This record gives sequence, C-alpha cells and structure tokens, in this order.
Amino acid sequence: MRCEFLAELFSEADDFDGRSALVQRSREAAEASVDVRFVRSMFVPDDEICFLVFEAESAAAVARLAERARLPVDRIVRTELGSSAASTAEIE
Repeated sequence: MRCEFLAELFSEADDFDGRSALVQRSREAAEASVDVRFVRSMFVPDDEICFLVFEAESAAAVARLAERARLPVDRIVRTELGSSAASTAEIE
C-alpha cells in the first residue's frame, strides 16, 4: 500500500537557489523512479526546514531515492492527512 512520506532537511532561509535545486533533484529522481512519486515541497523559514513529500511503498524507497538524488535528508517519516472536518473539530 502506497503512503505519503515526509523527508525533512535543513535549508537556510536565504538560500532560495539551493532549495530550488533540492526540489528539482527530487522531482527528477522521482520521475525516473517507478517506486516513488514526488508530491510537493514546503519550506518553514522560521525553522529553516524544508519538507519534501513523497508517495511510496516504504520509507526505505524514499531513502534510496534521496541517496540517488544527493538529498541531505535528516529523517523520513510516514504521514497521515486528516479530513478538514477533523481539523476544524481539533481547533475548537
């Protein structure tokens, strides 16, 4: 069963070019892979953290892709998305 995985890595707030290169390498590696699909990227400037979201069978598949793409990933975790109704209920 395919799941979404979040790859976390450090990225300096003012290093837009470096972040763009990481995302581009992620996309290219995923396009060449049958095991992993690139979903999206997110950047948290205040924490200098970049998140790359992938869809794959396992965290190991994402780790192999990260190694091939030379992504300096600190950790990879499986994610679960809640529905918007559940998110609203949690806020109240």
